[in-house]
Amino acid sequence: MRKKEYDFIKGIAIICVVLLHSISYADLHAVFAPWHIWQAIPLFVIVSGVLHAESADRESSSYLFKIQKSSVKLIKPAIVIWLIQLILIHFIKGDINNHRIIELIKQGGFGAGGYFIYIAIQNIIFGGIYFLIVKKYGRLGLAFIGVFSVLCDVAAYTYSIDEEAYRVIATRYAFFYAIGLAFVRGLLDLNRILMFWLWFLSAVWLAIIKIFLVDFHPVYPNWFSHTALSGFVAFGFFIALRKIYCQVSDLNIVRVICTFGRYSYYIF
Repeated sequence: MRKKEYDFIKGIAIICVVLLHSISYADLHAVFAPWHIWQAIPLFVIVSGVLHAESADRESSSYLFKIQKSSVKLIKPAIVIWLIQLILIHFIKGDINNHRIIELIKQGGFGAGGYFIYIAIQNIIFGGIYFLIVKKYGRLGLAFIGVFSVLCDVAAYTYSIDEEAYRVIATRYAFFYAIGLAFVRGLLDLNRILMFWLWFLSAVWLAIIKIFLVDFHPVYPNWFSHTALSGFVAFGFFIALRKIYCQVSDLNIVRVICTFGRYSYYIF
């Protein structure tokens, strides 16, 4: 049975994505976007982890079959969108060439957000591994995935991976995905004081990066709010939005937002 609260969370996230690409960079920082609007993609990934965990026990399909089925579901609409873009460019600009086609493939399509198709596919492929780790080792497995994600980021900074390549690598979202898995398995049913401190420390980490590290350390400025150490900020919004949905689910505007969320991957 479809749980519409997750559609609502994804719908809010897609609205945030639109805002992110409609507001100037300076204005986003002026309203402290890294602590709320900029958590849109982590919210998507947490929901993906939740849905993976909930379906894992229901379905008896093989891991490879699930990867194939889910990947095709994402790739088919992406290819349609790419072809439409190429046709439009051909008629509007008349300069389709190999360079443009290569750029389209690299970016996941022209325009903002196209890269997410690659993030989603990687999460489908590696999500099963994260699930097994969390299932077997519990909170220790969650912590291991968090450390793995941080180490991947450190390696990216150390070896100066180009930002265009970095943005399509899903390892920085591994911990967010694992949070979704852990949530379903009840591993995050912690007392409120501990949860507050986890949220607070993640929020402080964002502040430390924003104030001290972006200019003095090789952090990717456009992605500093998507690191594993800020995972509980996104999880805090996830919990809050679930509770909000329960209070306002009968409103027409909420139904519209749920529709956005239901088709959010295709919007990307």
